[in-house]
Amino acid sequence: MWADNKMIAYRYDLHTHTTTSDGKLHWKELLLYAKEIGLNGISITDHNVIGPIEKIAEEARRLKLKYVSGTEIKTTCKNQISYYNNGKLLPTQELIIYGIDPENQEFLDMSKRHLEGKKEYLIELCRLLKEHSTSEIPGLSIDESIDVDAIKIIGGAGNYVGATNVIEEIVRKYRDYAEGEFGKENVKKLIVDVQADALKLMKDDPFYGLDIIDGVRKAKKWGKVVVMAHPFTESRADMGKFYEEYLIPLLVENGLDGLEYSYPEHTDEQRGIIKRLADRFDLILTGGSDFHRKEDKFYRLGSCGVDEEDFLELEKRIDI
Repeated sequence: MWADNKMIAYRYDLHTHTTTSDGKLHWKELLLYAKEIGLNGISITDHNVIGPIEKIAEEARRLKLKYVSGTEIKTTCKNQISYYNNGKLLPTQELIIYGIDPENQEFLDMSKRHLEGKKEYLIELCRLLKEHSTSEIPGLSIDESIDVDAIKIIGGAGNYVGATNVIEEIVRKYRDYAEGEFGKENVKKLIVDVQADALKLMKDDPFYGLDIIDGVRKAKKWGKVVVMAHPFTESRADMGKFYEEYLIPLLVENGLDGLEYSYPEHTDEQRGIIKRLADRFDLILTGGSDFHRKEDKFYRLGSCGVDEEDFLELEKRIDI
């Protein structure tokens, strides 16, 4: 099956994002796109939020698509990394929860606090950009019209604001500067530089400060299957020894069910490590493209995922 002159590799994509978090497509658009390119099943795993699961499931049935509810939460490994390697490794790690309960009050309360913090973060980011822009890039003035409503990237049921979308939209709004004397990279650098200050507002975020062990334990109460997302992103490429010797055995003791195996950034060697760990601990293997937008040709919908046998195993564990 071909889409945009690219052949999909898998019929089931278990890692996607919509406007409910930081994706570019509304969940209805994503389901239609999945059907268009020939997917048989999908999971929507927006960051720290869930969309209208019953409505999504109904629309998926109408399109004859298999659907698994999900979310992707960010946790921290700083305690484990500090113990293992003096804190020299990346301190964050995402978990994907499949079969999440849309009525779990603990998750809903944490998600609400997270979204409130995200909105405060965006407002502060825009304030800082206005404050710094004129002095740091002569002639570029980001005015007061850059606010939550003007950017218009708050999408879906979650009302979530993705930092990547903020950067893209502001650079787009000021493309005349970006394409002219000051250059797109200078505009981006300005935005990235002030993000650090704005992110201080997220220090009490209920997810960002969640220890990964507590994260797995909570996730087991919130949903049916808990999976470590993309163990080997580019910034975690050298963490194989840490996973094999320490972190994965510890997470399995606390309820981890699986590992994301098929992912755009994973190499054959890294997939081999994941497969060994799955065999050792009887973990389910999942996969997905981490799709956010059609324009991104690296994280293409269906480029990574699982085959029907693995999807049926996930269905069985979730008891759909």
